Amino acid sequence: TSAKTAAVEQGKLSWKKAALVAGVVGAGVAGAVAISQSGGGGSGSGSNAEAGTYSGTVTRYLEIPGQPLEYETDPVTIIIDSNGIVSSDNLHEGEHLEGLLIGNDFLLTAQTSGTNYTGEVRYNGTVAGGRITGAIQGTVRTDDGTVGTYSGTFHATRQ
Repeated sequence: TSAKTAAVEQGKLSWKKAALVAGVVGAGVAGAVAISQSGGGGSGSGSNAEAGTYSGTVTRYLEIPGQPLEYETDPVTIIIDSNGIVSSDNLHEGEHLEGLLIGNDFLLTAQTSGTNYTGEVRYNGTVAGGRITGAIQGTVRTDDGTVGTYSGTFHATRQ
């Protein structure tokens, strides 16, 4: 939208999402998971009851004092493989995130930057009964030293 374009031009929004690209990436990831779970070509003997492809939404907020609140809701795909590796190519735009499922919990961490800030965002998730729920926490520091915060949630259901 024009408001989103204007925010990007002003350096206030770090996400520049193209729905077509996200769809293509998501379809490619889903295909790779289907192949890896078919039993062909893989090595290892892991078995995880929560393994699968999960689809849902992520809503991120970025609040920097003195600037308007930035937020965005996007589709998300999260994959848990049979060895408990959790990964996503669209939970945080521009980064492939990967972590380990420990019990029912996982943590994925992304480095983030915008026109006038840098920081770190943590995606803390829990999986149970074919559903993932999670919280987003993080901090950024602007070029002038102001500290801002990331927050939000993500939810996904096994497909």
